[in-house]
Amino acid sequence: MNTRIDFSMLFPAARNNYAGPNIAVWFLIFLNIIGTLRSLVHIFFRDSGAQSIATMNLNVSGSKNIVALLGQWGGGQLIVAFIIWIVLWRYREFVPLMIAEVAIEQFIRIAIGRMKPIITARTPPGGTGSMIVLPLATIMLIISLMHNGA
Repeated sequence: MNTRIDFSMLFPAARNNYAGPNIAVWFLIFLNIIGTLRSLVHIFFRDSGAQSIATMNLNVSGSKNIVALLGQWGGGQLIVAFIIWIVLWRYREFVPLMIAEVAIEQFIRIAIGRMKPIITARTPPGGTGSMIVLPLATIMLIISLMHNGA
C-alpha cells in the first residue's frame, strides 16, 4: 500500500458553479468584509473592542478575562471569515451554505444575548447588527437558492 500526504485534497478542484443570483454573492462579500474587520478588532485592539466599541465597563475585577475571551472569539470569527473568502474565491456553489451559516450565527447570538445579557452603557453595534442581519440573511438565503437559467 502506497500512502502519501496529498495536499491537493485540502483544496479540491474548484467548480465555482454557483447558479443563483449574483446579489447573494455581493451580500456575502459585504458581510464578510465587516466580519473580517470585526474579528481583527477583537484580536488586535488593546481592549478587544469591549470598552472602546461595545461600551462594556472594564473597570471591574476580571476585565482582563473579558478582553481575552473577546480576543479568542475574534480568532474564531477570523477562521469563519477565511473560509467564506475561500468559498467566494473558489467554491461559489457553497454561497447558500455560507449565508445559512451567517443567519444561524445571528440567531444564536440573539438567543444567547437574551439568555445571558451583557450590561453596556449603550447597545453594542453587534446587538443592533444581528437584529438587522438575521432577517436580511434569511431573505438572502432564500434568494441564493433561486436557480438562474434552465
